[in-house]
Amino acid sequence: MELKRAVGGVDAFVGELGPAQRETVEVLRAAVRAAAPGLAEVLRWGLPVYAGRSNVLALLVYDDEVHLAFFEGARLTVTRAMLERTGVKEAPYLLQGVGDRMRFLRLRAARDMDRRTVAELVGEAVRLDGGV
Repeated sequence: MELKRAVGGVDAFVGELGPAQRETVEVLRAAVRAAAPGLAEVLRWGLPVYAGRSNVLALLVYDDEVHLAFFEGARLTVTRAMLERTGVKEAPYLLQGVGDRMRFLRLRAARDMDRRTVAELVGEAVRLDGGV
């Protein structure tokens, strides 16, 4: 699984993606903007990153999936409602990852995303970053 990276801005990064990846990334970008309009969208490390007081989210684009990565994801709360909406049985399968901090949502296609779950997780991530 190869991580896609780019130089230039986020729009240039998205423009270099294949159609399926581009659709998923655009849906995620719209969802993040709607849930957290105060975050800055920048290209860091060749990746789209959303920053407030610190880095809050990143989009990690691979050949066959896109991850919405939360820099402080280990601190996020996964609710029963989120699990029911997404059809995921346990929290570790919704927010994946190991280690002290980062967790990610794995999407194979735009249709896999539950907008309400993304909005709730993004909102909590912004609050953890000190935003409103």
